[in-house]
Amino acid sequence: MKKHICVLMLLFIATLPILSSCSSDDDSAGNQNSVKLDGQPFSIVNPIMAGVSINGTGHIGASLFNQNGSVANVLTIDFEYFADQAIEGDYAYPETEGVKKLTSITNYTEFVINGNTTETKSFTISKGTFALQDNGEDNYTLTMDLILTNSQEERRVFKGTYTGDFMVQINNGTL
Repeated sequence: MKKHICVLMLLFIATLPILSSCSSDDDSAGNQNSVKLDGQPFSIVNPIMAGVSINGTGHIGASLFNQNGSVANVLTIDFEYFADQAIEGDYAYPETEGVKKLTSITNYTEFVINGNTTETKSFTISKGTFALQDNGEDNYTLTMDLILTNSQEERRVFKGTYTGDFMVQINNGTL
């Protein structure tokens, strides 16, 4: 788990220059966003879809970044991936028969920057549903209804739909 959080932090730090230099990408042609975090609009900039499979089985994380002043956030929706199957479909956590699997490493992290320090809060999925539609040319529609909690029993709720262009990197390997 610590390794996963370190990878997310490195990914987040690598994208800070991009996040800081962009106004909201929600206004770009073709992007539509109704995602809300605890009932408040969750603006999304530079979404990324990254995944890996070994011998045809793996997972993909769709990361949605948000920045508002000194607060930066990332929601990563992680779902099972099979190289010989389309990624489109309905996903659920906990696992539900007949629905693809949303994984337990789906997470949300808040970064609050105060001068030279950064406070973080991390949340993992407790339950939810997610639908993915491939619109072609790295454009996807994500529909979500997710509840994430942390060790202090705080919770964050994400609901809504995002359609837009993603930076996509999916590697399929063999052992």
